[in-house]
Amino acid sequence: MVIAAAEFHAPAGESYPSSGGSGATLPGGRTLRPWGKQLETGPGTAALALSPKGLAATADTGPERFGVTVLEPPAKGVWRVHHLWARTPNSSVPEKAEPAWKSVGAGLAFESEHLLWVSEGASGRIRLIDPQSGDRRKLVQLPSPATFTSQRADDFTGPRAPGQKTPVGSGPGNSGALALDPARHLLYALDTANPRLVVIDTRTARIFNTLALDSAPAAIALGEDSQTAWITCAAPSDAIIPIDLRDPVHPVVLVAQHADSQPGGIFAANGQIFVAEPKIDEILVISAVTRAISARIPLRIPRLDGFRGIAPAGMAFDPLTKWLLVAETGINAVGVIDFPTFNVIGHIPAGWMPVSVALAGGRVFIANHRGHGSGPNLRVPLLEFGEPPSVHHGSVTSFIMPPASELAALTATVLASNGFTPDALPAPPMPAAPQHVVLITTEGRSFDEVFGDVISVGKTPVASANPLSRFGLHGIAAGASGQFSLHDARVTPNLHGIAQNGAFSDNYYSEAEPPATEDVPSLLAHLVSHGMTVGRFDSAERFLDSFTGFLPIPAFIAIDLPRPTALSGRFPWEASFVADADLNIGRILEALSHSPSWNDTVVFIAASSASASLDHIDSHRTLLLAAGPSVRRTHLSQTNASFPSVVRAVLELLHVPPMGLRDATATSLREMFLDPAARRNPATFTAIDPDPRLFSAP
Repeated sequence: MVIAAAEFHAPAGESYPSSGGSGATLPGGRTLRPWGKQLETGPGTAALALSPKGLAATADTGPERFGVTVLEPPAKGVWRVHHLWARTPNSSVPEKAEPAWKSVGAGLAFESEHLLWVSEGASGRIRLIDPQSGDRRKLVQLPSPATFTSQRADDFTGPRAPGQKTPVGSGPGNSGALALDPARHLLYALDTANPRLVVIDTRTARIFNTLALDSAPAAIALGEDSQTAWITCAAPSDAIIPIDLRDPVHPVVLVAQHADSQPGGIFAANGQIFVAEPKIDEILVISAVTRAISARIPLRIPRLDGFRGIAPAGMAFDPLTKWLLVAETGINAVGVIDFPTFNVIGHIPAGWMPVSVALAGGRVFIANHRGHGSGPNLRVPLLEFGEPPSVHHGSVTSFIMPPASELAALTATVLASNGFTPDALPAPPMPAAPQHVVLITTEGRSFDEVFGDVISVGKTPVASANPLSRFGLHGIAAGASGQFSLHDARVTPNLHGIAQNGAFSDNYYSEAEPPATEDVPSLLAHLVSHGMTVGRFDSAERFLDSFTGFLPIPAFIAIDLPRPTALSGRFPWEASFVADADLNIGRILEALSHSPSWNDTVVFIAASSASASLDHIDSHRTLLLAAGPSVRRTHLSQTNASFPSVVRAVLELLHVPPMGLRDATATSLREMFLDPAARRNPATFTAIDPDPRLFSAP
């Protein structure tokens, strides 16, 4: 039975994000208590590979910089970790990396202890490097599908000669996941830009052939005999495709299986093919012999089994314990599945967003996409020779496989760290249900850069840093070369006015890396599925033009303010874009507060990212405000929250059940609202013009 979502919440409370030797408090309120050794990698760890003797490597796909991290097993308890960096994007400063190496994709494969294949991603290349020095040994360029000529079957071991052209699409390639057959000296690579499988001879770095696929491939695994490759493909096919590789020069597509949802990670072991379905939290089991689906393994959280969000990804198999390990991206853990029974018998805590898992010699390696968080961002990075600095980091969690007797305690840690343990204390009451909720999402800046000039709210101090407040009431519009700079400019008077008359948070974070936005479409679809009327607008102008035409207004309205990239060339300074968004927010709130629906309306203003701005608490700390007659006036929320908390608040206000695990167990924003018995304040809001100099050409 599912317990009411109000009984669950992330454990951090009002703690700000932090990281230490024993774990971390994450943006959004969850905590990390990873098991074993934690080793820092580069940003955006997306793939993991092990050499035959247990050397580990991760593909670090950014943001900020790209590279490969190599981890040598501990000798006398000491790990050796070193980074091999590609060129830093848009940098002209000399670096150690080869100038042509500028990106890293999610594909790695060890050929030996001294040779490592690395996908470059968008360049369409695959690079063979020395994992100690980073020196290039070979380079494969995925050819344009329209010009590629395959190799003849009788040229497999002899001289190369052109054969039949095999067009597969158009445009440059994008090298992704890799799989290596060392016995036959073959490398199999996925091209996600032109959906295809590419077969490469590792001895000569020549391409034998390509095989077209119906949709973009996600992952690849070789069968245990290396005679079959299994590829998962995303929508629209949602297929698991077996490829006959007995003649690798002429790979043949066999009958595909179709998943219930978009398949992701795939792994072959013990005569079975295991496929992760992250959207529905299941592992699909396919017989390697019959190629038919033989079982489905559901991943569920006790008392929250109706919700999804575990998001299984990469997998590995331990032949000693007969356990299948599954990277659980959504709950920062690795699931343990007993192979004979296919029962989930526990979870082991890992780092933030584990994506891949591998085993060597009884030791487990887990690649964590976001490591243990970013921490503060206090300066604009200055490039240092050969070692460009980065705010973001991934990590590898490593440990010797624990005995079954320890799984119960490790599982309890995972449940508590995610807020999956029900709270015995009653939750604060929500206000009388409003009829309308409006969510305004905008390109974010860090909290300090906007509200760093707000020192306190009443007697409550604000976690602010005034020296970083360049977009506040006394902001700065810094001129580039040949431009004037403005000082003491009123950049965000509307956000400051809303904060003074409503509620705002100094402990709110965007978990998405820029330029990604929060998942508003899923929220809209969920509300519609529960009978709510909704509206969505992509600018303030479209909303204001339509506002008088749909009274009564829908139960939920989402307004997405344009990102600065959509307004390129319109304004002279960076601060001008911030001021424009601020004025549009003020105009929207003015229209709403003067409407007949205002008394029953709650407005949330949430930033979609911090845009790599400076902040003394965390690089992801950004803006969250609430306004409306039922919102507390001049209130500072210090609850550690992120977008799932906003989703939870919207759904609770509209009496709609949660979407998934994250919002069902997110920290509650109920303390931002008046007690249902309290007297409401229906005060209206009038938009305030920012400094007019911000919109004048210098």
